Amino acid sequence: MIKNRYAILIASSTYQDSNLDCLVGPENDVDGLDEILKSLDYGKFSETHVLKNENRYSVLERIDEVFGKVSKDDLVLIYYSGHGKQDGNGKLYLTTKDTKINLLKSTSIPLDIIKIMIEPTFRSYASIS
Repeated sequence: MIKNRYAILIASSTYQDSNLDCLVGPENDVDGLDEILKSLDYGKFSETHVLKNENRYSVLERIDEVFGKVSKDDLVLIYYSGHGKQDGNGKLYLTTKDTKINLLKSTSIPLDIIKIMIEPTFRSYASIS
């Protein structure tokens, strides 16, 4: 049985790098999802964290904070709406307001790092893919 439900909802729609087009939908996406997840009729999430146009560090810090307090009986949803970019090796990166396309590896969020951050929490409870 699920004890607590946590959501980290990330919207990335504006960028400092002119090589990344601004997006219209991400903020509306997370606002709508946040409303549903908080609903006692549908989501019943005890805690939601809405991050809009944050920098790389702030997003990673919030993920780390949330996973630092969850247990095996908790449910955590990470939702991202924004540009995803792949490097030459096919690795996926999530863009944030401070992402620079020419410095993708150091200025965006590699999907692999999110997996590394959350894996210890659930290693003995479930498979992460």
